Amino acid sequence: MILPDDLIVTQADVDSIVNYDESYDSISGWCNNTGRDDTNIDTNISAFLPPDPPRTSTYEGYRWFKIAQFESLLWKVVNSDAIIPVLHQGFALSRLSRRLIEQVPFRTDDGCCVDSCLSLDLKKFREGFTQYVDIRIRMKHLKIPRSELLVGKEKATILFEN
Repeated sequence: MILPDDLIVTQADVDSIVNYDESYDSISGWCNNTGRDDTNIDTNISAFLPPDPPRTSTYEGYRWFKIAQFESLLWKVVNSDAIIPVLHQGFALSRLSRRLIEQVPFRTDDGCCVDSCLSLDLKKFREGFTQYVDIRIRMKHLKIPRSELLVGKEKATILFEN
């Protein structure tokens, strides 16, 4: 499972992703790509491969779908049509198969862009892997700068209360 630290998910989102047929080597939901969530804002999904190398690209180079496009699709789909193949998804809540993880290395482009590198490598080393997105599973991306995140800054503790 991949769960970014600035993404709000529900238990239902997790359950949906976890319980998909194992034939999906990569299945995810989707989210807004910026901290805003109106319909003219981009999703984290593209029908195109990311620019290569990703760290030198522009935001526009990714050619993201708009939220309004996905919302209009939701009105038209039946359950079997809600899962679509994509060439790139900026990591939302995702489940990757063991087969994919064992065959496609995770890498960065000079410390950047693990999700873009994975999409590029899936195309380059295509071993029958396709990324899928279930457009019914929508999450909220906070888009918080790493300097403001609190994850890992304090030691994790578990409190048991009576």
